[in-house]
Amino acid sequence: MQEIEQIILDHEELIKKAIFKLKIYRDFDEYMQVGRIALWKAVKNFDKTKGDFAMFAYMTVKFAIARELSKSNDVSQNEIAVEDEVFSNIEEQSIVQPCLEWPEWFNDLKEEEQFLLKALFLENLNLKEIAEKYDLPYEALKKRRQRLFTKIRTMVNQRK
Repeated sequence: MQEIEQIILDHEELIKKAIFKLKIYRDFDEYMQVGRIALWKAVKNFDKTKGDFAMFAYMTVKFAIARELSKSNDVSQNEIAVEDEVFSNIEEQSIVQPCLEWPEWFNDLKEEEQFLLKALFLENLNLKEIAEKYDLPYEALKKRRQRLFTKIRTMVNQRK
């Protein structure tokens, strides 16, 4: 049996084909890694009496990537729901009170994180407007917002 590194190199195109077939265009490296792990599992579980390794490996890789994609989508949906829930009170307060009082966890955030929250909820800007107004990359702002909301969620849960 070949070394697993060589098998992965030999079947790199198979993983890329599965990613392309599933129409995944972002987080490519992450899904490549999922595919490599699935390929390793396929090597361990392959039974020569049951057919061709390439097809078995392809299906194993494709299903592993699809499962990971499904998990990723579930997490994204939950994050969006929690974002709405966590910040609905802030939005309501900003409408009622011109002078917004931030929660205690707000001071624990970095200056750039505070800036992003203020731009989103005090200035009521969306990410594209923030990117244009402050000349920041839109994709970077999306990642920062996602990490920020995850951080806030963690902070709020720890204080409960």
